[in-house]
Amino acid sequence: MSNTIETIMTRRSCRSYKEDQIPEEILTRILECGLQAPNSGGKQAWYFSVVQNKDTLAKMGGIIRDKMQNSGVDFLVNMASMPGYDPLHHAPTVVFVSAPESNQYGSIDGALAAGNMVLSAAELGIASCITTSSQFAFGSPEGQAIKSELGIPAENRTVCAVALGYQDKDPMPAAPRSKTVISFVK
Repeated sequence: MSNTIETIMTRRSCRSYKEDQIPEEILTRILECGLQAPNSGGKQAWYFSVVQNKDTLAKMGGIIRDKMQNSGVDFLVNMASMPGYDPLHHAPTVVFVSAPESNQYGSIDGALAAGNMVLSAAELGIASCITTSSQFAFGSPEGQAIKSELGIPAENRTVCAVALGYQDKDPMPAAPRSKTVISFVK
């Protein structure tokens, strides 16, 4: 099996991180891999905001948790109500991926970039988790203020966040994958 296929088959999302920061050269490599993602029309219409400030991450996590608790969606309310829950998983580094609201393919392009980041992170020994709950934060006035702090362009919407760091606890085993979701037309 190639390294790429092995990484895809063995990578798991991590929701428990050590406090240690990722060395800058490794983080730079992960971001460069994100930039290599396929994208619509070669426009590279994405923006990566890398946050390593603990206070900013805690503020973001609090806003997201509050919005989840008030979402009216039982699953989100229950998750956000768990003691100690952090929607950013206490990761020491979080990359917020955004794209212009006007780009109809921006969410797809941003998701592909995030996918490249998590696969390259795994290859480099860094744990990761893609979260979409960050979308809750930026729709609020508090989130809009932080959006500016993070340097996210005003015309961008958040696609997802990529939590990165060194794994603290073993991730949960992957759920079995169903092959009933595949069809062939020959």
